[in-house]
Amino acid sequence: MLIVPISALIGWWIYWYKNDYPDWAMSLRAAVSAARFGVLLIIGLMLLEPFLISMLNDVEKPKLLLYQDVSDSMDSTSSKTLVNLNEKFGNQLDEKYDVRVHQFGKSVFEASNETADDRLFTNYASVVEAVNRDYVNQNIGAVVVSSDGVQTYGTDPRYVSYNSTAPFITVAEGDTVLKPDYEVSEVLANELAFLNNTLQVKARISANVLDGKSTEVQLLQDGEVLAAQTFEVKTSSMVKELTFNVEATRIGLNKFTVRVVADPAEENLLNNSLEAFVDVLDNRTQVLILAKNPHPDIAAFKAAIETVDQYEVEVQLLEDWDEKYENVDLAILHALPTGSGDLNKLKVFRDNKIPVFSILTPSVSLLHYKQLDLGLNLASVRKKTDKAGVYLNDGFNLFKSTPNDELARYPPMSVLFGDYSLSSDGQLLLKQRIGPVETDKPLLGYTSADGWKRAFLLGDGWWRWRLYERMRLDKSWTDDVLVKTVQYLALKQKKTRLRITAPNKVNEGVAVRFEGEYYNESFELVNDENLELKLSDSLDRTFDFKFKPTGSGYELSLGALDPGDYQWEARIQSKGQTFTEKGEFIVVQNKAEFFQLRADHRFLKDWTMAYDGTHFPTNNIESLATHLLNLDTAKPLIHTTKEWNSIIEWKWLAILIILLISIEWFLRKFNGYY
Repeated sequence: MLIVPISALIGWWIYWYKNDYPDWAMSLRAAVSAARFGVLLIIGLMLLEPFLISMLNDVEKPKLLLYQDVSDSMDSTSSKTLVNLNEKFGNQLDEKYDVRVHQFGKSVFEASNETADDRLFTNYASVVEAVNRDYVNQNIGAVVVSSDGVQTYGTDPRYVSYNSTAPFITVAEGDTVLKPDYEVSEVLANELAFLNNTLQVKARISANVLDGKSTEVQLLQDGEVLAAQTFEVKTSSMVKELTFNVEATRIGLNKFTVRVVADPAEENLLNNSLEAFVDVLDNRTQVLILAKNPHPDIAAFKAAIETVDQYEVEVQLLEDWDEKYENVDLAILHALPTGSGDLNKLKVFRDNKIPVFSILTPSVSLLHYKQLDLGLNLASVRKKTDKAGVYLNDGFNLFKSTPNDELARYPPMSVLFGDYSLSSDGQLLLKQRIGPVETDKPLLGYTSADGWKRAFLLGDGWWRWRLYERMRLDKSWTDDVLVKTVQYLALKQKKTRLRITAPNKVNEGVAVRFEGEYYNESFELVNDENLELKLSDSLDRTFDFKFKPTGSGYELSLGALDPGDYQWEARIQSKGQTFTEKGEFIVVQNKAEFFQLRADHRFLKDWTMAYDGTHFPTNNIESLATHLLNLDTAKPLIHTTKEWNSIIEWKWLAILIILLISIEWFLRKFNGYY
């Protein structure tokens, strides 16, 4: 408050009180004193660092979320409902809403981010999850979903929580009229079969609006009809199961197709056939479990191994064994040997280098165990046991082991007390945990010195782990470890310098991945050479790819491929030598969207009722637009914010000061004063 009178007093004192300018007119004195007053006033106010407070109002329109089903079951006309809504009423909707248009199939996606399998399935739960995730705590005016009501993937949306108070609206699409149609709804066959064995292929066939007609159901392989049966339709809606028996004559992945000969009245022919894939093996892998006495671990081992059809397990006590080993691919020795008599029987596995998995217990004779050379060095071991927990060895790389964060809670295992170590070429998968301390003592290890694969488990109590998992956890980690152990030990690998790991069956929309390993002359794993892949499809087109070095090996992702049969050849050249590996795989067409082309509007109504929403029938865009425009709950939000602006930052004040000083100086100079 003092700045105004002080500034005025200084201007008055200079140009009026001192009377140094007697010949100036009153108007001139007033002008120069006003200029001086203005300069002093502005500078004084700026010294106070004043601020101006502005109140800013930001109006947020309610969001209108539109989700259009664009899965393969939707034809091109019915999948444009929301597009037509925007074209006809877009201007009116934009005045009230912030309109956001989305597409969905297997998941909610934008057109620029569409993946290979987004249109292969319909997943309504993904829409609700997207609303909950992407628009949490936002002003949503309404959510509109346009679809045919046929779900082929994911959770039933009626049981997914909708975390918004915005009105939920469904728009029915598609035709609900039941049309003449044959459908192969399911084909069942064992995943594994054995050469020259008879395998069964079962098919479930349905017929709608074809009563009184008959057709032929065929079983095909490589385009050749292996068997056929007549299907007579007796009612308007009929389901029948057919069984085909066929002999497995080709090793490898076999594709069997069940096909219904189409009726002229049918419109949808994509569901008239369905495939089953059977991997035909030369013979089963024979696993022999030899034990001194019955034990719960033996039953646990047998049950776990037999989860894979490829393995055939035989359990015998050593005293009952006929000592035939010629057909044995893997021997599991439980609590053996206990003396020289046992040793004499078991030497055949050592002498013939048959893979052995040994389980050590206190009853084992360590003196005779050493003579079997099973890969474990025993320094000083006493016939006492200790309780030990377990943890995974991070450096293990013989095969991919499944992580398990619950291992610390597993029941302790009874292990032999003493000093022991693994042979120099071996690796440990599991190590002992004594109390809270993670030790380097082995528990489960592997070795393959001289090409002879062996594994050992130091103790018993595996059955407790398996029981613990079934009582407390929803997993079968122990079975997984045991099966992978058997796979590693019993696998008869060719000693080749190039090894390729490739799938034999891939579902449509899933990326096809290859892994490669190359060994130099000393059979050391290296990846300093170019590894190439040539891919051929069923149309005789060829494509060339290069593997990417990773770690000590190679990897290659081909992305998602079109359905069909593919052959591949991997090739690497090194020092004038060429190494190749060949194989084939099948990309299976996804037909989930074509099994039911009849719209299910009842499902959409039930879904809407679960969220207390509104359902609109097909081709009712005008009513939908009117409903959206008249929604009372869809209101804008006004966000008020304060904005503090410092006057010192105003550049025009500096310009004004300079201008006033210049005016005063000019008037003084013009009238003869400095």
